[in-house]
Amino acid sequence: MAQKPTIEQFQELFKKIDKSVVTRDSFQEFLDRSVVLGLERIMREALNSAKEIASQITISYRRSEALAAIAAAYAQVQDFERAREIASQIPDGYERSEALAAIAAAYAQVQDFERAREIASQIPDGYERSKAFADIAAQSHDTQDFDRAKEIASQIIDEYQRSTALAAIAAQSHDTQDFDRAKEIASQITISYRRSEAFAAIAAAYAQVQ
Repeated sequence: MAQKPTIEQFQELFKKIDKSVVTRDSFQEFLDRSVVLGLERIMREALNSAKEIASQITISYRRSEALAAIAAAYAQVQDFERAREIASQIPDGYERSEALAAIAAAYAQVQDFERAREIASQIPDGYERSKAFADIAAQSHDTQDFDRAKEIASQIIDEYQRSTALAAIAAQSHDTQDFDRAKEIASQITISYRRSEAFAAIAAAYAQVQ
């Protein structure tokens, strides 16, 4: 079993961060260690200081990468207001998309699906936006809110992501033996082989209860 990091080790890690080495990985290590230690207050203080450091980075992409990591970390401790504020300051479109996707995912984890959808709709990158909506749909069908999950899936612009999300919702529906709903959802899958897989799974599940 890995040794539990000490407070001193955590603080030493923060001291090593300067304008030249601020990366997503370094902030993820912050997050991982703080979760293990249960030091939310220390992590918040570290992130506040890190935000000041990140704002001084002159290379635009590196600054964007650092801010995205900080925004994601704030989202994971459910400081959504701060996460959104920082995400709005990210100049690079891809990194801003990554940050907003992380915030949307964090909202979905606490089952605030309306806020999750609101944030996902702001993601500038089309693929990342589709992936975020697919993840939110998955969280919704996990709570067996199939109507909401289907509505969210309908907003996915990427055909593959949309088909995958609908297939997962159909699968969850037939797991609850709601076969009519499962068939209805499967019929909306536009990629033929995914649609066929979904109907095959429904047929197999139906046969098991006969």
